[in-house]
Amino acid sequence: MFSGDFLLDVSDANSALIEVGNLDIIRYPWEGLENSHAEVFPMIGYGSLLSFESASRTLKHTDLQAREFVKAFGLQRIFNYEMPQHVLDRWEQPVGSSRIAALNVTATGSPEDWINAVLIPVSPVDISALRERELNYDLRPIPIQAWGDTGPFRVAWVLIENVEMHRRSSLLPHPNYTSLCRDACAQLSEDFLKAFDDTTLLADGKTKLGEFLRDEADSKAFENGNNY
Repeated sequence: MFSGDFLLDVSDANSALIEVGNLDIIRYPWEGLENSHAEVFPMIGYGSLLSFESASRTLKHTDLQAREFVKAFGLQRIFNYEMPQHVLDRWEQPVGSSRIAALNVTATGSPEDWINAVLIPVSPVDISALRERELNYDLRPIPIQAWGDTGPFRVAWVLIENVEMHRRSSLLPHPNYTSLCRDACAQLSEDFLKAFDDTTLLADGKTKLGEFLRDEADSKAFENGNNY
């Protein structure tokens, strides 16, 4: 558990959203965040940071064994972020394909909108590396609760990409990236994976990821990154 400084004295998600609405968004490049004197910075991962292996490549000084699985309120998760070329090069995705979308979130402010995520106690030592990884992402305060709707509401921060030109409604999920996220969820439980599929939207803002995968003619090939 994180410091009591991040606890919210409320009993429901709507009240929690009102409380965090009084907190400031930390605009990229998060100036001085590593000097905030907090022992850890509570941040949620909702995409590739769900993966222990992916997170460990950036957060080398963070105790990833202390991660917690949570629900984050007031958010919609959507595949509308166009991967820049230097990221695509790592994923070996052919240039010109429409399947180059990574995840982003939209803040709705509604307690009915929630996503499952992992709460990461980021070490201040890792802020610089995280800043390089999450280029142009603001950090927005949101309320969270332990997975399973237990325990108190707490404050964490979520990465939200702030350059609208990187968002396109015609994109489709990157296959290998999608598999990484879904595999990380499946390692926890089938319910956690199902929640990911049900609370993740395609770039059209309507189609759920789970529906898209079921409708694929060959979903297995898609998940393995072979259906280009």
